Amino acid sequence: MKAPAMKIISKGPFKCSTAAAFFALKSHVAKALPCRVSVLPVSKFEWKFENQAQVAPQKKVADEAGYEALLDAVKEKHLHENIVVWLFTPTPKKVEEV
Repeated sequence: MKAPAMKIISKGPFKCSTAAAFFALKSHVAKALPCRVSVLPVSKFEWKFENQAQVAPQKKVADEAGYEALLDAVKEKHLHENIVVWLFTPTPKKVEEV
């Protein structure tokens, strides 16, 4: 039996500076969804560059270290081109479900 296909819903876009802290990213995501920062499934955040192949693996950005790795990749790539990063996350739980 096949697993059900994941339903993808696009939200955003939003801009976030590479000088911003991890909390600022979470705030932007919460505002775009919309939901409270406290219910974001941050441990499941993943990202990839817009121009990567669809089958390219997504990278974790679930904590400060993952966020720093994302920023390093963005800064390196930005030297050569303007970039867009796709952030993937499961739907946040409703406050009463937490």
